Amino acid sequence: MNNNYIGREVGGNAAGYRPDIDGLRAIAVLLVVIYHANFPWLPGGYVGVDVFFVISGYLISNLLINEVGSGRFTFSDFYLRRIRRLAPAAAVVLLACAIWFTKRLYIQEYQDFGGSLLAFLALGSNWYFLRDVGYFSPAAEIKPLLHTWSLGVEEQFYLIFPALFVLLLRAERIKWKFVVVAALALLSYFFGQHLLDSRQATSAFYNSFARFWELLAGCCLAVSANAMRARFHAIPVAVRSIVGNLTSLAGIALVLYPALFY
Repeated sequence: MNNNYIGREVGGNAAGYRPDIDGLRAIAVLLVVIYHANFPWLPGGYVGVDVFFVISGYLISNLLINEVGSGRFTFSDFYLRRIRRLAPAAAVVLLACAIWFTKRLYIQEYQDFGGSLLAFLALGSNWYFLRDVGYFSPAAEIKPLLHTWSLGVEEQFYLIFPALFVLLLRAERIKWKFVVVAALALLSYFFGQHLLDSRQATSAFYNSFARFWELLAGCCLAVSANAMRARFHAIPVAVRSIVGNLTSLAGIALVLYPALFY
């Protein structure tokens, strides 16, 4: 992952564009859309959201690794780029929903919509819907902003993670950065599993701390990829090509299997 692609990802130029990343994103989005269209042959299409979380963790971690390594990182620039990237599209969606549903929801439902709108603006959609309704319940059909729960998880991750990760990157005494990130991911994963074992499936679905492990998995990929890049380029080109193709096919299979069989 080079700096130019990272720049494009957060609003910079398009040099070094990575079509494979956008291709994976397209697959993730299509899985979710087809799932919500109720096609019976894709019962696990909702896993596209999980794929998206891993991609986000990977891209953001690469951005931090590159900018901290080159001495260009500032928190103000990081968060301003996030706002510039998300705010315009979010404003259009929120305004369109507010106008469209004015005449299409009952008063109580529209009041609930207002609550979800405020929760979105406060970056807490997932917590709002955790107390309000399960994602898979029939009432979800009258929650026009229900899909913003995943954005809430991401934005909460971006509020907490960059400061911790930047400190980790700058701490020269900490050699095993991958181990630290992986340990945090495991803590989040087992917390989510604990919620499931405690029959709190809705909480496991919406709770940020039960979801952070997916974004941290992307971070693990970024840290390990950057650490192993020099060794990987020492491998003959023909071997790299074969390994790359095989791992790509394995990755696609691991994404499609749960989508088709969960």
